Amino acid sequence: MSPSPDGSCPPSDAARPLLRRRHRLRSSKRIRETYDQGSRQVGDYMVLWVRNAGDSCCRLAVVASRKVGHAVKRNRAKRRIREVFRLHRHLLCSDMDLVIVCRYTTGSADWNALCEEFITLARRSGVLRADAGAIKDRVHEKK
Repeated sequence: MSPSPDGSCPPSDAARPLLRRRHRLRSSKRIRETYDQGSRQVGDYMVLWVRNAGDSCCRLAVVASRKVGHAVKRNRAKRRIREVFRLHRHLLCSDMDLVIVCRYTTGSADWNALCEEFITLARRSGVLRADAGAIKDRVHEKK
């Protein structure tokens, strides 16, 4: 789509928050630090590791082992988790590193169940912002 005459993006592109490079935890050193220094919350579909980074915005790494399945299943599970994070990152504290380990059931789980579990694990680990309690938990229907 081309920009409108005033130079702005179309509404659909402008309203879509992206998962940019600064929101990704890419270094294996940082991921290991999160495992070593962070706390862990276990759910049915994912394991959430959290570390206070203090020096950055909220960053995410998604890990899926071969136990999740072959490459197509692992990639699908990771895409779904990244999308859950992208849709709910406005509810999270801004200075945390998150590592989410996909479990075997992540790829085939119901979308609403994934969203609810992410919010539950984030709440248990203390990653939700203080004002997020006032915001009603939004569960996004996948189209």
